[in-house]
Amino acid sequence: GAWPRLWQTWWLGDAAGALVVAPALLAWSVKAAPAWERAKEAAALAVSLALVCALVFMAPPSLPIDFACLPVLLWAALRFGPRATTAAVLSLSALAIAGTLRGRGPFAFGSAEASLLVLQAFICTCAAAALLVSALVAERRAAEEGLRRVQADLEARVAERTAALAKSNDELSLFASMVAHELQSPLRKILMFGDLVEHPELAPEEEKGLYVRRMRESA
Repeated sequence: GAWPRLWQTWWLGDAAGALVVAPALLAWSVKAAPAWERAKEAAALAVSLALVCALVFMAPPSLPIDFACLPVLLWAALRFGPRATTAAVLSLSALAIAGTLRGRGPFAFGSAEASLLVLQAFICTCAAAALLVSALVAERRAAEEGLRRVQADLEARVAERTAALAKSNDELSLFASMVAHELQSPLRKILMFGDLVEHPELAPEEEKGLYVRRMRESA
């Protein structure tokens, strides 16, 4: 009779440790730049967590308001990522255990074994929900960061191709102006000599053949 309940309590204790302590160690072992722009919000989160835990786990056992802890954990998961989420879960677990051992809170009922069993189930549920939401948010942020990097790379490539196209257009315009300048000189001579041939009175008779020959050379 006692062994199954003892095994269940032991198993829940191990699961709570795996969901509370291990993620905190893994999350805080990775170096990350502190988000100083959210320092005020982080302070508000810490104060809110302390007030909610004091209200829930220092209240008489007849006041079951343990659900009030979930919004604070979701706040940490949605806004601050795995590090703040694991810290919040760890703090919540410590305060919940301390309040239950003092005979306060919604889990201080019946025997110590029953209280510990229900408390461990509560801690596992809260930790699993908060960590799952935190993992989904972190995955989404990583995907958004990857999309931003791809967008920046595409914009850089477009800017590079645009600059190369503009350079090619400038070179083409320069070449066209040079060709036009080179063509203007012989064409002007052809027009001039054509006018002289068309109007013989403008040129002496002995120079008409010379003008035709110069027209051919210019062409």
